[in-house]
Amino acid sequence: MQQSKTQRLIRTLVPAAAGLVLGACAMTDESIDRQAAVDLAPMPRPAEPLAQSRGTNKGKPEAMRLLSVDGARLTYAITEGPDRGCEWTGHGWFAPATAWRDCGGSTGTQEIVRHGDIWPLRVGSGESYAVSGKDAAGERWQTTRECKVEAAVSVAIGEQRLPVYEVVCRDSWNTRTWYVSPLLQQAVKFRRWHHRRGLESDFVATLN
Repeated sequence: MQQSKTQRLIRTLVPAAAGLVLGACAMTDESIDRQAAVDLAPMPRPAEPLAQSRGTNKGKPEAMRLLSVDGARLTYAITEGPDRGCEWTGHGWFAPATAWRDCGGSTGTQEIVRHGDIWPLRVGSGESYAVSGKDAAGERWQTTRECKVEAAVSVAIGEQRLPVYEVVCRDSWNTRTWYVSPLLQQAVKFRRWHHRRGLESDFVATLN
């Protein structure tokens, strides 16, 4: 019972199968072209956090908005979609959340320790996190998140095709993949693949 509750909790953590599972997931995504020659310069961390994002998640509208900035700590909320009202705080991009409220019925906190620095993004760069967390019901867990820029690929977003960095983060329960556009300074696509349940999130940004 404890494992099932923990899995439901980790599934709710936002601002995503080991390698073989990820590979199978990627091959079924026709928007990603792994054969195209993509040459990207290293991408520094954006100077400003993303203020808002709108798109679809598994075909349903979803929107996210930045609520506050406290040094490196960013707080976001989902303002449209099935998870509307979910709020979380973290250090942005690929780091695990340090706190969240009303996300899939869960509220909790995590302590994280980062090792390494993935910035500037370039193929092969990476970082990792040691994570220790608890929820409002008192359940506790520990895990690690390993993040790496695995490739530079081409991805179709609507009518556009963009060169992006593919950043993959793996922990005990999920594989999360961000497709980050240096041109737009944002992740234009995000997927979360649960190691047992399969694809649970497939966010595609709406580009202006």
